[in-house]
Amino acid sequence: ALNKKQQRHFAHSRIPLEVAMHSLRSKWFAVLLACVFMFAAYGHSPAAELPQTGALAPAEALQLMDTLGDKLTVIDVRTEQEYAQGHVPGALLLPIQTLREHMGQVPADGSVLLLCRTGRRAETAYDMIREAYPQKKNLWFLKGIPVYGNDGSFTFK
Repeated sequence: ALNKKQQRHFAHSRIPLEVAMHSLRSKWFAVLLACVFMFAAYGHSPAAELPQTGALAPAEALQLMDTLGDKLTVIDVRTEQEYAQGHVPGALLLPIQTLREHMGQVPADGSVLLLCRTGRRAETAYDMIREAYPQKKNLWFLKGIPVYGNDGSFTFK
């Protein structure tokens, strides 16, 4: 509905009141519809379904990798020798012993999953990265054991 000032304005204008009201309702409806679509898109984003930062069980880590795909950086914090014996394809090797010197290679904004042989070094790396990037949200470590196949396959136990 129009307030008194708007009613007086339209009473003296050449635009009929009914046309002005229809135009005003159409604009508000368009704004409301845009807000509904934006809220719906935001509410169903993959980020809304991501687990809380921290330790992930093997099944959760595999699900995270499936959900984020190439938007997830996997960082292996084992030694070069361990990495050479098998690793997640595409994983970035940043041994825990040199992680502090190479902290700039850890994406400050992107999603990161840390791996090692048992989860202990990955948890230590997690703490180091949280110290370097306190506001980092999408950071996880595998609390489990990666198992690598000779054919390049892997799973987590």
